[in-house]
Amino acid sequence: DDLAKDVGGADTLEGLRAKIRGDLEKHAADENRQARHQALIEKLIEANPLEVPPALVDNTASRLAADFIENLGRRGLQLDPNSPVVEQFKRDITPKAVTDVKSFFLLEEVAKQEGLQVADEELRQQNDSLAEVAERVEHERLRYRTLFEFAPSGYIVTDPNGVILEANR
Repeated sequence: DDLAKDVGGADTLEGLRAKIRGDLEKHAADENRQARHQALIEKLIEANPLEVPPALVDNTASRLAADFIENLGRRGLQLDPNSPVVEQFKRDITPKAVTDVKSFFLLEEVAKQEGLQVADEELRQQNDSLAEVAERVEHERLRYRTLFEFAPSGYIVTDPNGVILEANR
């Protein structure tokens, strides 16, 4: 119970377990939703092939690399933006950049055909909000994963039928 109070923000060990379980279930649901969204985007791109300007792809890859460096910085890791690691990251992330640019154009066309409009500022605010929430969720997931893995007692996660899905060290 002291562990739950000290690190988990719960009053009892059972409360901490319930909170961790709920967080893991929410994270799994979010991952599932993201995977479905990504699958839909991939099908949309496959059904509507288009060429995108290389400059937009390069710009998007650079933005993704800058976001990566910023994220590392918030975690206390400093990385030189001109380092070979960042250049390799940009090359590795280029397929995602191509997908992002294509999906932007395709979704914009779908919105236009459906008569949907979103103000740029509203979209920017929502994007910032989603990025902040995603970062907090990832931080909490890592925190609970660390608590789970390095807890002094053995823990297991089971499904409703009692099948062990996970166990800590």
